[in-house]
Amino acid sequence: VAGQLIGAAMERQRGEEVLREVDEALRESEEKYRDLVENSNEIIYTLDASGTITYISPAIRQLGGYEPEEVIGKTSLSFVHP
Repeated sequence: VAGQLIGAAMERQRGEEVLREVDEALRESEEKYRDLVENSNEIIYTLDASGTITYISPAIRQLGGYEPEEVIGKTSLSFVHP
């Protein structure tokens, strides 16, 4: 019984270590992606299912003349000439 408890405790500890490693890798990946997107010379954006802009990179300032806050929440069609 004692051996099973020790084994279970060691397994739990290893599982917690793996979770910490995965969390750290995810945090580093998110940070790299954020740096890439925030410092890109290209306009990068995301849309929801209805075509509403949910994110747009700061490059919109220089390339489009808009502040990101002016664009987020509008549909992508708002910026297409009829």
